[in-house]
Amino acid sequence: MLAVILASLYSCKKESVPPPSYQDAVYFYISAVNRNTSDTIAPFNGTYSFYYKFDSTAMLDTFWLPAIRIVGNTSTQDRAVKLVAIDSATTAVEGRDYTLLNNVIPADSFATSKAGIVLLRSKALADSSLRLTVQLQPSDAFPGPMIYNTLIEQTVFAGNTFTITYTNNAIEPPYWSSVSSYFYQWGRVKYEFMAKVLGKYLALTPVTAEEASHLFDYLVRVKQAFQEYNAANPDKPLVEDDGSSISF
Repeated sequence: MLAVILASLYSCKKESVPPPSYQDAVYFYISAVNRNTSDTIAPFNGTYSFYYKFDSTAMLDTFWLPAIRIVGNTSTQDRAVKLVAIDSATTAVEGRDYTLLNNVIPADSFATSKAGIVLLRSKALADSSLRLTVQLQPSDAFPGPMIYNTLIEQTVFAGNTFTITYTNNAIEPPYWSSVSSYFYQWGRVKYEFMAKVLGKYLALTPVTAEEASHLFDYLVRVKQAFQEYNAANPDKPLVEDDGSSISF
């Protein structure tokens, strides 16, 4: 089906979609549902922080990439996907900061069940973040041309490149936008205060319908605790690391 869409779009999106091909190929598949479809950059970027492992001895973790799907036919055998780092867009060093996994399209399947990269907590993360840009490239198993990052039919982001930025420090959690209408702008001190009051960190994982139903209650509890803290510490109100004010 995607091959038909690509062929129909080629005439008007030559910079994003390769010429029609009868060779099997692979691409990153990201649903556009509930996403800003005018932004074709954000879907192909991810962030990760070892801070949220809450374990200073944890020296590695797997970052799961978007699903990798095929254009073409299934096979009766597993087929390896060629995923490489793009040096010009990468500050991480293979072997020291990350390890590429042997990702495959399983036999009789149109997609990977999981595709990942092992991120390593190296000394390079001590005072800076690292960037790793990976790209799907043609191979013996998938010789067809790759799809450049683009939006197709307003329903799917498809592409061949994905960038991960990772760090040791606290960063805005990946699903903060799901709670930002209640808690506004993210900040490290603010976030830690919320976690202390609520007994958990919000938005590290997708916000469920059950959790969403409690967000107003969470806000009331946090605001009350925030007001009580500032009232008890009038000379040292709660502020962010840079001195900026915190609000709920």
